[in-house]
Amino acid sequence: MLRTIRILPLLLLVSGFEAAAQSQGPADLDSDYFTVGRYGLVSYPNVALLCPKQQPGNLFATCLSQAEVFQRARDHAAAENKLLLVDYGADSCIWCGVIDQYFDGNIGIQHESLDHLDFGFAKRLAETMADNFILVHINSKKDAEARQVMAGLGAEDVVGGPIPTFIALDPASGATERAYLEKAEKPVEGEFHGYDRSKLRAELRRTIEVLRK
Repeated sequence: MLRTIRILPLLLLVSGFEAAAQSQGPADLDSDYFTVGRYGLVSYPNVALLCPKQQPGNLFATCLSQAEVFQRARDHAAAENKLLLVDYGADSCIWCGVIDQYFDGNIGIQHESLDHLDFGFAKRLAETMADNFILVHINSKKDAEARQVMAGLGAEDVVGGPIPTFIALDPASGATERAYLEKAEKPVEGEFHGYDRSKLRAELRRTIEVLRK
C-alpha cells in the first residue's frame, strides 16, 4: 500500500505535464522552451514544442540545427549556474531513452523489480541531476551537425561510436569532462537490463567535482 501512495502523485504529475504540452502550439524560436521531466526534476529542451511534427516522446530534435539546440541549452545552463550534460545519441537507441528516465527518477524500468528497488536511490539520482545539470540531447543521426557540436566540446572522437555518450560542460569556464555513465549499464546474458542507479550517481558526482574544483 505504501508504494501505491508514493507512486500515484508521480502519475498525476505525468498527466499534468502531458496536458500542458498538448495545450501549447508550435514553438516560438525566440524562446528557450525548456521543460521539466516527468517528475518535475530534470530540465531539457522540449522537443514536443520545438518540433511538433516529431513523434510524441522523442528526445532528439530534428527540426532545428544541433548547434542551435546546443546553444539554447548552454545559455540555459549558464543562466541557472548549472553544468550542461550533453547526451550524444538517438531516439532509435533504446539505451538512450531508458537512461533519460533514470535521470528523471522513473521507476520499474527495463526489468527492474519494484520489490527490490531502492526508492531512495531513484530520488537521490534525480535530485543530483536536477540540482547540478541541464540535459541536452544531440542527435547523432544528424551526423555533420552533431560532429560540429561534439568537436566544439573537444569530443569529436565519440562521433560514430557507441551511444549514448555523455560530455559535461561548465558554461562558465568552458571546461569539459567525459561522464562515463555507460559503466553503470547492467547487461545480463548479453541483454540490456537497465542501469545501476548508485553507479550513475557516483559518476555524475565525480564529474561535478572535476568541473567545479
